[in-house]
Amino acid sequence: MLVFIGILVAIQINNCNEQRKDNQTEKNLLIGLQNEFNNNLENIDANIVVNQKKHRYLF
Repeated sequence: MLVFIGILVAIQINNCNEQRKDNQTEKNLLIGLQNEFNNNLENIDANIVVNQKKHRYLF
């Protein structure tokens, strides 16, 4: 019986560790997506400025 309880505790600890790893991976992915979004937004803003200047010079 003690062996069975020990195995259950070990499985629970392993599950907690796996969940913690998954949470950290998810956090890293979300940070990467946020950084990519911010970079894309900066590029879009820069392109808008360039296109507005081109438009002014053409008309």
